[in-house]
Amino acid sequence: MRYGDNSEFNSANDQLKDEWIEYDSNKVCEFLNTVSPQNNKRIFIAKSLGTKHLYYQLKNNFINKEDVLIFQTPIIPFVVLQDLLIEKGNNSLIIYGTKDPVLDDKEFNRINSTNKTQVYEVPNAGHVFEDENELAKSIDNIKNVMLETEKFLSKVM
Repeated sequence: MRYGDNSEFNSANDQLKDEWIEYDSNKVCEFLNTVSPQNNKRIFIAKSLGTKHLYYQLKNNFINKEDVLIFQTPIIPFVVLQDLLIEKGNNSLIIYGTKDPVLDDKEFNRINSTNKTQVYEVPNAGHVFEDENELAKSIDNIKNVMLETEKFLSKVM
């Protein structure tokens, strides 16, 4: 969804933008549930703005308890995301860079005490897992994100 290309969206306030995203999220899930029955275990992977979509899908009960969720560089306030993941109880993985300027708060104290959600921090990485001016390290970061994702999925699937 190319919100950045939509001038009406770009000029809207944050509350209206969230309403658009929630509406779109619901429509996507309504369709998804017609082509992928809810009794199947599904994997949802979201990055950045997509994590807001996944958050609304979970909040609005389009996600089954058996579904597996992966949030890469979530833009939802961590305390809000943490509370919802604890409430819903899905197997989940949160991945973010410790130098991501988009993220305000990176505290998962309560979530780290559960065994359903894992948190993987990429040291010194930004929003796209880059390590500024270090191409080789940036590539290693992405490899490590893929390896952690694969390890997590092999455990929960």
